[in-house]
Amino acid sequence: MKELIFDGITVITAILNVIFVFLVYKLTQKDINPKLYVSTSIEDAKNKYDKGVNAEVDNIDFNKKGFPEIGHDTQLWQLKVFNNGDLPATNVIVEYSITIKKAEFEYGIDKADVINERFLDFKTINKTIKFDYIAPHSEKIEKILYLKGDFPYADLKISTLISKERKFIENPILLQTYEHPEFLVLEDSHHARQMIGAYKED
Repeated sequence: MKELIFDGITVITAILNVIFVFLVYKLTQKDINPKLYVSTSIEDAKNKYDKGVNAEVDNIDFNKKGFPEIGHDTQLWQLKVFNNGDLPATNVIVEYSITIKKAEFEYGIDKADVINERFLDFKTINKTIKFDYIAPHSEKIEKILYLKGDFPYADLKISTLISKERKFIENPILLQTYEHPEFLVLEDSHHARQMIGAYKED
């Protein structure tokens, strides 16, 4: 009887050892893979402008109700992909989207009386960028949009971040929301109406 109990304990111990070795192997495999992550920034464009970056946005007519009457100095929206691992990342694919918002509202007794104001999705631009190689402890920077104050808000989402070695992001994640800086310094209701294009025609 004691021998049976001893044999049983030996078998259980052997199984646990196998499971432990497998878990350590899986963890080790993850550690030796590249470690990719993304961040964004909105910076002064320093009087630079690339029409190729804004090709899809520059074709949109923003001179209508729902879009600001006031612009701002050109800013550059950038997406940064970091490899924080000790090994290189190869065949990196990044899929992201920019969703431009517009204001929707109704008028009350006249055009000075704006009611039911909200910001809704207007247009979504989907993009894919690829990097053949990202060295360990380095980054790649992609220009994604020049901002001039044509619209009130925009959401930047990333839906895919993968490399040949492993997958990092497979479901959409909101990275950053652009807000027209004029919203932070509204002086009065007239100013607010200008920012949602209440004086413009449809």
